Amino acid sequence: MRNSFIKIRRGKKTSNDYYISGIRDEQFAEDSSIIYEFDGIKLNKIYQGLQNSNEIAGIEKINDEIYFLKGSMLFKYVNNDFKFLLDVGEPSAFFGRSSKDIFLGKLNGIAHYNGTDIQYVYPFNDQSIRIFMGIVFEKEVFFLAYDINKSLNLIIRGKLNQ
Repeated sequence: MRNSFIKIRRGKKTSNDYYISGIRDEQFAEDSSIIYEFDGIKLNKIYQGLQNSNEIAGIEKINDEIYFLKGSMLFKYVNNDFKFLLDVGEPSAFFGRSSKDIFLGKLNGIAHYNGTDIQYVYPFNDQSIRIFMGIVFEKEVFFLAYDINKSLNLIIRGKLNQ
């Protein structure tokens, strides 16, 4: 069996650690969704789950901290432990500037978590659009998306409230 690596993120600027998400070729095996920690020498598996809509793993670096999405649950990785942050309701693309400023690419649109609750900021007319990446600048935010029905790549741009 082989692993396919999907995403890599460096840990804190002061560390040599990297975090890698991947999937095994045997898609519906119990450990087909995997997250590794790489310390420059050794690759350690820190999470494994079934690659389905409930357990697929995502990884992002937000404000110099590593966050993981395991299914619909968002965690911060602190001192080699997953600390629960919030339930986002469904597996989602995510990125942001802090634990109180996170954007979520959901099936029904783009939502924002402000540290208290999740609110939609850009609803979709249909569920064929998938957000797969985003970046937040000082006054703007950009989302890279794909419309499945139209086979069309999209860039969605928004202005941040001050």
